[in-house]
Amino acid sequence: MGDEINRCDDVICYSGHAYAERPTALITGQRRLVVKTINAEWTSPNGKEFLVTTNEGSRYRLIYDHLQETWQAIPA
Repeated sequence: MGDEINRCDDVICYSGHAYAERPTALITGQRRLVVKTINAEWTSPNGKEFLVTTNEGSRYRLIYDHLQETWQAIPA
């Protein structure tokens, strides 16, 4: 399960002066998971990545690829 990569239906994020400054929720299928804590964030060559904990206690690595304009969620 830790290596399973899922395409997110959507990631809702706060965007101030740039897109994807801070994710606030992710939607996978019929589930809307609220981001409770951002544990880490970093910039990769293709975009931004976040390690988050949701309101249900699950952890995800959220990856935004700015070239493809897509999000991925990897259970962590």
